Amino acid sequence: MNLEQVQQEHFTAYDGVLSGGYSNSSYWIKLRIKASTQNLILRIRPLFIDEVRLFDPADFSKNRVTGDIHPWSDADLPSTSLNFVLQSQAQPRDVYLRIKSLHSYLIYTEILPKAEFIFVEEIEGLIYSFYFTFALIIAIWLSVAWIFSRDFVLGIFALQQLATVLFLFLLLGYGRIFLEKYIAPDVLNIASFWALAIYPLIGALANNALLLEYKIPQFLRWILRLIIVGCLTVMTLMYFGQVVFALKLNAMVVLFGSFVWAIGALMAQMQVDPSQKISLMPTIVLKLYFLTIAIAFFIPVLPLLGIIQGGEASIQILRLYSIISGLMIFILLQYRAKCSLRYEIQRSSNLKSQADQERLYREEQNKLMSMLTHEIKTPLSVLKLIVDEKLTGSDLEPHANRALKNINTVIGRCMQLGKLDARELQVYLSDVNIQELIHDILIDKKDSQRLALENTVSSTVPTDKDLLNIILSNLIENAFKYSAANSVVRLTSSYARQGEIPGVEFVISNHIGIFGSPDPREVFKRYYRNVSATKISGSGLGLFLVRELVDTLRGTVTYQDELNQVSFRVWLPI
Repeated sequence: MNLEQVQQEHFTAYDGVLSGGYSNSSYWIKLRIKASTQNLILRIRPLFIDEVRLFDPADFSKNRVTGDIHPWSDADLPSTSLNFVLQSQAQPRDVYLRIKSLHSYLIYTEILPKAEFIFVEEIEGLIYSFYFTFALIIAIWLSVAWIFSRDFVLGIFALQQLATVLFLFLLLGYGRIFLEKYIAPDVLNIASFWALAIYPLIGALANNALLLEYKIPQFLRWILRLIIVGCLTVMTLMYFGQVVFALKLNAMVVLFGSFVWAIGALMAQMQVDPSQKISLMPTIVLKLYFLTIAIAFFIPVLPLLGIIQGGEASIQILRLYSIISGLMIFILLQYRAKCSLRYEIQRSSNLKSQADQERLYREEQNKLMSMLTHEIKTPLSVLKLIVDEKLTGSDLEPHANRALKNINTVIGRCMQLGKLDARELQVYLSDVNIQELIHDILIDKKDSQRLALENTVSSTVPTDKDLLNIILSNLIENAFKYSAANSVVRLTSSYARQGEIPGVEFVISNHIGIFGSPDPREVFKRYYRNVSATKISGSGLGLFLVRELVDTLRGTVTYQDELNQVSFRVWLPI
């Protein structure tokens, strides 16, 4: 329609803010301008109107146009609002505005003297600066808090607040002002569409994550997923160019989501999860948060959709929502942090109590083990004397001596285990001759002729001789006991480095016997024994002690099972 046709049309009067909702059509507004001896300023809000064209009978010589797809510097008076300068005229007149926008037709106009316009703009500029600065401070605080806590929910809310900062940067017109030289206005306008689509998606993820920490009905969990699907649908429509429909759906998803979150908060219950790393806030705090957010959503969104007629407050609340939500998030997460701190203190106290009880239990266990081993060793010495006196030369002598030796071995390992548990094991370094040490170990081994030794460690090694004796004795005895009958057990010792650290390496390998090979996942665990080897005497402590003693010497021990052969590889630093 051209101006002549529009002037013949009937216009519907309205007060305050025009709430036309989302539409692909254009809106025409007729304004009655009173007679004035000075120029007046036509102020139009909000800023996110794509294009406003002015038709003024007092000035048809110019193409009067503004909007967020036009350069900010081309405005009659560059400011944070859209505006036109109206020439003074002695007679009243009608001016017409043709408004075209893919955003919602939420439009507020006012006519002010220039001095009043400048004053209002300065006040509003200060308010906008406060909005933006406050949102930025909250975003920085949340981001820093997330860096230190790595809490998932906190991270999502930090991301939401960063999106809020971007949203406000575009919504308040700072993008047009500061980026005009670098980015075309129509590109910034498209960016604002995407900001409007992405912001609710991140907000939905954050609110869902918070609500899902509580016990809510299963059907609500599905509805929460539906909200995310709705946000993704909006972005898909945006991508395919259906901007008006996408933004309308976006507002409806936001409206629906705020209602669902409020219902979910009202139905939420605390749930006990021992694996949970943070403490949940009381549900009353959750209800207060989501009900406040729902109210803050409903007030601006209903006029955006054209469902109700909005007032000037509708435009302000649209900007103020970011402050309300940021403030609520700040209070909410501060309260959450305090709850988590109390929870961590209580948890630490419980863990300390459990550790103290475990320590007392181990001390009692070690005392009992020490007493038993002491009491058993004296009768064993007596039995040894009796065996040597009464059974010397008989067929029973080897069996009796073997039984006594097995009992002594088990007692010795229990004593060593007790020292490990009590942290009483001390490391005494000395220069150890590996060849002599292995010779001493083999003196009492009846199968010593089965050992094939390959030693390339020519000099002495600085380590704890007693601990190394226990390590090698256990591994050699283990190889003799579980290898194939009469097979060769190989022991190699050589210099080896791990990275830049020099050391010495021992490898004990043997062929797998009739009892099979141990489970690689269990082999170094306390009391582990192969299920098929239960007929052979043993305590299940030997390899566990090996690993613990190697750790004490700051070395490593590994187990390998391949080609019908098992190997234990011990590396110790020197």
